[in-house]
Amino acid sequence: MELRKVATLLMYDKEGRILLQKRKDLPKEKSLPEKFRRDYGMFGGGIEEGETVEQALTREMSEELELDIKQLKNLRLLRKVRFQIPELDRERELNVFIAEMPNLKELKCHEGSMELVKIKDAIKLRISNKDRETIELLYKEIRKGVGG
Repeated sequence: MELRKVATLLMYDKEGRILLQKRKDLPKEKSLPEKFRRDYGMFGGGIEEGETVEQALTREMSEELELDIKQLKNLRLLRKVRFQIPELDRERELNVFIAEMPNLKELKCHEGSMELVKIKDAIKLRISNKDRETIELLYKEIRKGVGG
């Protein structure tokens, strides 16, 4: 079973919104069996050989959004989860970071497009189960006042 480690970033604001990547029309999404296709996801990607999780996050955010993560407020690891996708003979390690949302006008999206979505609406979108769990966890954190 192929193991792929990924680093992703979920950014939120004080109005209870998150920034998602609209991925419906991306070639790699279209190449998946229909059951596994998602319309939205978090920004990020695979951790390359020799990279730390933090280095991968830095590189992915620079490539996808022209974002310097050193400028983010309250950046931290929210969750690390490992799971299997037997139907695709894959195993994933998902490293999800959260941070307060920067000024969106400063971001330039190079893969898919950006969409600002209320957290309560995001969990109803066509997203992966792990992304949905992560968004629900972020929502609980924000309600407790821990997230930002």
